[in-house]
Amino acid sequence: MKPAIASRLAVLLLAALALIFGTGCLDTPDPAVSHYILKCEGGTLQLYLVSVSKVPGATAQPVNNPINGQDCSVSTELQGRPLTLSEAVEHNLVQGGFNQPSTRRAASNSPFSLIDTFVNLVPLPLGPPVTITSPGCNATTKAYLVNHTNGTVTAVGTCPLSILKVIPVGSNPLQVAITPDGSTALVTRYDNDVVWIDTNTDQVTFTLPTGGVYPSGIAISPDGTRAYVTNYFNTNPSLLVIDVVNRAILTTVPLGGAYPRSATITPDGSQVWVNYYNGTGVDIVDTLTLTVAAGIRFNAIVSTGMAFNPTGTKAFIATSPNLLAVVDTKTLNTLATITVGSEPMDVAVTADGALLFVTSYNSNIISLVDAIGNRLVQNLPTDAGAMGLTLIPAGLH
Repeated sequence: MKPAIASRLAVLLLAALALIFGTGCLDTPDPAVSHYILKCEGGTLQLYLVSVSKVPGATAQPVNNPINGQDCSVSTELQGRPLTLSEAVEHNLVQGGFNQPSTRRAASNSPFSLIDTFVNLVPLPLGPPVTITSPGCNATTKAYLVNHTNGTVTAVGTCPLSILKVIPVGSNPLQVAITPDGSTALVTRYDNDVVWIDTNTDQVTFTLPTGGVYPSGIAISPDGTRAYVTNYFNTNPSLLVIDVVNRAILTTVPLGGAYPRSATITPDGSQVWVNYYNGTGVDIVDTLTLTVAAGIRFNAIVSTGMAFNPTGTKAFIATSPNLLAVVDTKTLNTLATITVGSEPMDVAVTADGALLFVTSYNSNIISLVDAIGNRLVQNLPTDAGAMGLTLIPAGLH
């Protein structure tokens, strides 16, 4: 093919893509991307609207909208992982689900390399910006808040924003996670239990005793079949592997550090990353062999918050006193460190992988970070005591 013809075809292709993807995407002429942030702040649920302009160099402007009349109680002990809000998900929205095969990787010479199962996310060279049209307000989209001191979990409706139900789960709940199909919320209780909640009825349907295991952090596999729960204790610290469908403990994976705290799973489900109270490292558990395959060590105390970009190529790890480490998940090298607020706690990445938000326990800010360029965009002012963070799609508030 002649270069001139190929060039014309490329231009026509980009023009067609721009026509397909670039029309009807914005509700208003204002070229901005909006994210709603729900968190427990100063003992009260708070909602923030953060609008990020697509114009380079523009700043983000938060809007504070408190949810009146609803208290929230997070863990007051920093070692007890005060990440208490689930992701906002639509119950019974099947995305994979229990009937789909697991996307586990095969063993390789590089035990901590990831398979990029999202190849279509690779951008076209000089391609047009693509904005996903919001599906609009959806009354079935919920988030779940753990009330540690009250022994309850609150079901929070996001459209409109409202308190749907307060669910008793037992003493000392610590964290909640949602299965990928949105049908079930799993809650860890430090007092030796994991609790199942049906998100259709917001009723407790099952409680699994864990014996001598003290459940804290929890991560659920992308296919919804496994839950990985940290045993937050200094004797026989471990990662508990639970069969979610059959509600049974499968095995435990011994861990090397005392008080394993957060558990975060890679997007392909091949690894669970675990950090420790007052520890300087993260251990990587291979879910195929159920062994600790690798580890990372930092010159700082690792905090509670960890997250991955959608392709699983980057990990974002909060460290004390005020840094966010960006790690290449294939080489385990630190790509960048970004200064954020004091004692960063929660890390949440937007669905497109472009931005991430970091809350800080000792600073009245939320740090907005460019997750592609690995740089701080802006510190957004908030009220005191920021803990518990979830992102709500802009059309589902």
